[in-house]
Amino acid sequence: MPAASTLVHDEATNATVGWTLLGVVALTAVSSAIGGEFLRAAFASLVVAVAALPALVRADREVMVPWPLLALTTGAVVTLTLGGRPEIGTPVAVSGLALIGVAELDAFTPVEMSHRFAVGFAALTTLALQGVWIVAQFYADLFLGTDYLTTQVELQMDIVVVTVTALAVGLLFQWYVGRFEPPGSRAYHGGSTE
Repeated sequence: MPAASTLVHDEATNATVGWTLLGVVALTAVSSAIGGEFLRAAFASLVVAVAALPALVRADREVMVPWPLLALTTGAVVTLTLGGRPEIGTPVAVSGLALIGVAELDAFTPVEMSHRFAVGFAALTTLALQGVWIVAQFYADLFLGTDYLTTQVELQMDIVVVTVTALAVGLLFQWYVGRFEPPGSRAYHGGSTE
């Protein structure tokens, strides 16, 4: 069995696992679209697009965020598609998507963030994404006849839960990045992280 550091530091392994996870999310998007869950299909497609963006921009399939981050997000998206509890799956999925975006900004662009700032930025990005998700749910309820938003109390609890989840996932990722640098990142190749 390979050591954990090999699974994380090996670019080829990270890319293989990452692309496999993105394939699962893409299948989830197709399954959701076939089942008439167009909002979930759009969200899953957005996850695939955001996660694949660095590889597409650099034309290098090995430029991916760490696969454990993709695994967290994939697990949440698949759980939601299989009928899991949305009060748990949605905050984790939204937090995971925000964290993927922040990790890509930090690792693959000239933007430099301290790990603490990245956690705060990920939490704020999660809240912004949750706001967009709420607006999308409102319009889906209005025009598609869905019932995503049932009560104001439930909506407010969703915001509280997504905030707590964002901070917890962000702190977990801060711990992770302190131990392992993502393959393809500036620091992984000897660049600055300060």
